[in-house]
Amino acid sequence: MERAADILSSIDDKERLDWLQKQLDKAEYTGECVFRWSTSGRGWRLHEVSGEAGPIYGVTPTSSVRKAIDEGMQREIDESSGSGVEGDSGQTDSRPSD
Repeated sequence: MERAADILSSIDDKERLDWLQKQLDKAEYTGECVFRWSTSGRGWRLHEVSGEAGPIYGVTPTSSVRKAIDEGMQREIDESSGSGVEGDSGQTDSRPSD
């Protein structure tokens, strides 16, 4: 029998994203997720959220893991091109302030 580490080492990124999507499709909470930056400065999050949470974080929940990631990537592209929100540090940043 193959060890779990051997099996996991052969999995590609598409399979990982497919697995995340299957978890979201279970809709054990809402079946919608967002990619966002932590409001307390502890890094990024990809998580299932309620519909009410989207406006709090400045993002729209989606039923697609890939779309949530794509939207996070798009926000970063927009920020680097200067179309984001001005943060406290003077840098362009769409992350919510604490």
